[in-house]
Amino acid sequence: MQPPPSLPAQLYLLAYDLERNRMYRSPYLGRALRAAAATELYQAGLLTDENGRVKPVAPRAEHRPHAEGRPGQPAAPGRRRTPTADELCAQLIGEVGASSRHRSWKHWVKKNQRTAGRVVRDQLEAGRWIRVERRRILGMIPATSVTVRDRAMVRRLHREVEQVLHGGPAGRADPGPASLAALLAAGQIGAMKSGRARRALKGRLALLEPVAGPAVPALRAAVREAQAAESAGAAG
Repeated sequence: MQPPPSLPAQLYLLAYDLERNRMYRSPYLGRALRAAAATELYQAGLLTDENGRVKPVAPRAEHRPHAEGRPGQPAAPGRRRTPTADELCAQLIGEVGASSRHRSWKHWVKKNQRTAGRVVRDQLEAGRWIRVERRRILGMIPATSVTVRDRAMVRRLHREVEQVLHGGPAGRADPGPASLAALLAAGQIGAMKSGRARRALKGRLALLEPVAGPAVPALRAAVREAQAAESAGAAG
């Protein structure tokens, strides 16, 4: 099976723990998925940065995001992806276009982050990349468990990210894996949840971040803001 073509969908799959057969505990996954959608749109030329604010760019008709597409169709190697057929990208570009003012990247990373995981999960389930089991705990509390259908495909995604983290000129790195590496670190997902791991790769990540674009530092700021709020709440 080919991986899904969009950054949000690939990031969701990378948040799956292949050893424990479950999603990693990733409290900032929703923010990271929103940042992945913003990165996808930025790299496709549908969003631009204007003094730290997000500005929509009128797309050509064939590049307009929509909710339809062929599941499992890969992005062409070495070419810039277009955010077609991705629900979260379509949602984000709609929100930015409907806004009465240009807002910061962090604003859009945080907005509706609580529902981002469900949006991406449901699309992956519909495309048969994952299997979702829905149940109720004690007959009352809804719960879901996710299982990836093609473990080898997820391993390939991990290898691609590892390759850009550990070899080759950062400026020549494939923007897809480079962006995923930067998003995983900024969102503290999987192995990148460890501060030690992030510090060990600090120099490399600093080189990869410009490849991804402005949504990555916005994600890092949003995560730090959430952590500060959690610490203040615990202290209070």
